[in-house]
Amino acid sequence: MALKFRLIPAAAMGAALVLAGAAEAGVLYENPASDYGFNSTPIGYDDVEPHYAGNTFTLASASTVTGVNFAAWNASNDLIKAVSWKVLDERFGFGAILAQGDAAVSSNFNTLNFYNVFVTDSTFTIPDLNLGAGTYWLYLYGAVTYNGEWASWDNTPLGTSNFDNNSGRTSGNTFRIYGEPMVRDPGNGGGNPCHTNLPLACGGDPSAPVPEPAAWALMLAGFGLAGATLRQRRRAMRLQHI
Repeated sequence: MALKFRLIPAAAMGAALVLAGAAEAGVLYENPASDYGFNSTPIGYDDVEPHYAGNTFTLASASTVTGVNFAAWNASNDLIKAVSWKVLDERFGFGAILAQGDAAVSSNFNTLNFYNVFVTDSTFTIPDLNLGAGTYWLYLYGAVTYNGEWASWDNTPLGTSNFDNNSGRTSGNTFRIYGEPMVRDPGNGGGNPCHTNLPLACGGDPSAPVPEPAAWALMLAGFGLAGATLRQRRRAMRLQHI
């Protein structure tokens, strides 16, 4: 296969810096990595027909989803620069859309596949999406590359997610869901969820100052002094009645 190598605009490097925060979050779900074979699902425009692909992901606990990482490729080694996405509570056509948008994509060449074409590592951020524990659907479509080539989401025979697409592919796709799990505030009856990295601010004002150790010691000393004063007053009152 004759491969076409084209120059990618320097804007790709800028996008990588802007989107680096998505990868800094923890991995909430991973559909196992591809074996970098020869199958993929179109998520861009092949001729004039729009294509989409969807996969399920499961959250073990209430979490805030902040980004997505996926593997993609095409025969021209053209990087994806933008993609449209949706998160649903059920398969497309049956479930409600919980969130959707258009995102800039940070893409980097990764591993050569069966066709000696680079599979790219592509990442995008999404506005913080709070979801409860359960299974959801992630759909990607409308992918745009720097040189106007078609784009495909890499297939993985190792995945465990359910999948849905309109191109006849018979396996799921490689992806990760980034974000942070949330915990329930035990001081609020297990009510308000909050990020695990803000345990002291759960259920309250995150901007409220947290007392320093010295302040805690001063408060405890004050309580002790007040208690001693109260005991002395009670003893004096008993002596007066003798």
